Amino acid sequence: MPDYDPIEFEKDMKEVETRLKVLRAEYNQFLAGTLKFPPNFTEAQIRKIVKKYAGVKGLKGVQRFQYFNFVAKFNTMMEFFSRRLKDKQEGKGAYASASIEKQFRDGQGDPGGKPGSGKARTHVVADVRRQSTTIAALFDDWNMAAGYSSQPLAKINLEAFKDIIRSKTDQIRKAKGCDAVRYRIILEDGKVRIKAKPIKKSTEKE
Repeated sequence: MPDYDPIEFEKDMKEVETRLKVLRAEYNQFLAGTLKFPPNFTEAQIRKIVKKYAGVKGLKGVQRFQYFNFVAKFNTMMEFFSRRLKDKQEGKGAYASASIEKQFRDGQGDPGGKPGSGKARTHVVADVRRQSTTIAALFDDWNMAAGYSSQPLAKINLEAFKDIIRSKTDQIRKAKGCDAVRYRIILEDGKVRIKAKPIKKSTEKE
């Protein structure tokens, strides 16, 4: 007999995927100054699930892979944000700022980026109202870049950010006659910038 409930395990794995996304967003907001305190509660809830299955002997096959994959994601994320917190506290020199900007542009400043790509993560937007996940990911990039900005930025929540992207997208589509807009958030001379490129959706993959 397994030492765990398979149904409960699947439920916990689904919950933890959501909590990992929340943890990432909250850490980005904390580093950007839009969240007053670090996300200790969310982190504690995830650690609780890690501990819950750490000693279980009945995990096999897919369940075992799911668990260790989740633990690896969590550990990588915590290492990443620990470095970012340290950089924010100590990396005040010109070299540190330049290094952070290079990492961000190369897609290395975020666990979801693509190291070595030479480009920041991009997001294709055609209809803001139907692309809540895409806008949330773009907002994550904004908060992440804001955490390294050399200039203070006005605090902004997801809904306000969504309105900005909606307005910008509608304006570009009308002016350029394009199907969608490809966005990327970059750091340039210590300043956060939103880069937008009109595209034909039929020739681009979201």
